Amino acid sequence: DEQFNFKFKKYSYSYIQFLRYKYRRNFILKKANAIVTISQWHKDYLQKELNKNIELIHNGYDPNDFEINQNINKTNMFEIVYSGTLVSSHIEGLKLLIDAVDLIIINNPDFKIKINLYGDIEYPVTEFLRSYSKSFVNVLGRVPFDDVVRIINNSSLLVVLTNLNYNGVMS
Repeated sequence: DEQFNFKFKKYSYSYIQFLRYKYRRNFILKKANAIVTISQWHKDYLQKELNKNIELIHNGYDPNDFEINQNINKTNMFEIVYSGTLVSSHIEGLKLLIDAVDLIIINNPDFKIKINLYGDIEYPVTEFLRSYSKSFVNVLGRVPFDDVVRIINNSSLLVVLTNLNYNGVMS
């Protein structure tokens, strides 16, 4: 099925490994007293697979973490932030973002702008960033949760990169 083909291509599972994984996953989930997920797609998929009631809690946040902060970074730098894991399916969107910022800098040389990337970065993305190096792109790695909240609050623009063909959780 489509889900298997996606996993097979992405993780290079053999068919036997995939069946073993699926059997173990379903065995554990069928014994569970409750199953909770954060996306409607996963809920529907698991209900179909397991014929079991699945609870949905939408991916949320604590509003207290994101109260309007009057002490935000008041520098002249426009800071674009991405926080999360960067995977190969993000390369196209990342390239478009970098190209757009490059055009802004070319047309407005006095405008101070940077892109800060926080979080884990998978191998194909690190290779892309090395080959497509720009001085305004900073790869800053993983940071503690409290720092992420502060970074997001202080950013000028928060970017979400996604793959239109991906189902389930965006992270």
